[in-house]
Amino acid sequence: PPFPNLFFFFADEMDDGGAYLRGITADFVQRYNPRMYSPPQYAAWILAPVVLHQGTADDAVPLQWSNTFADKMEYLNKDITYYIYQDEDHNFTQGSWTTLIQRDLQFFRKNLNL
Repeated sequence: PPFPNLFFFFADEMDDGGAYLRGITADFVQRYNPRMYSPPQYAAWILAPVVLHQGTADDAVPLQWSNTFADKMEYLNKDITYYIYQDEDHNFTQGSWTTLIQRDLQFFRKNLNL
């Protein structure tokens, strides 16, 4: 979801059910254009290669958020390497950690000429 709605993804976990967050967000939306604060809005500014790892069972960063960002980067012909790990959680504790690290090492060796 666009900013600031992405904050509501976790709002129900807050002590007040997210009431305070919703209140200050409503105030923000009245004063500012929220689209100006959405990360994909600034993908065109990215000049460096990006590597992105996403688990399908990630409960902190939904798959759709990463898909949206990766799609925007590809649309802009930006250099993005995007990996999706089936059934992997946010901390990559389901067996993909070694693969992720190996892919990161390969990515940085290539892009930093190491």
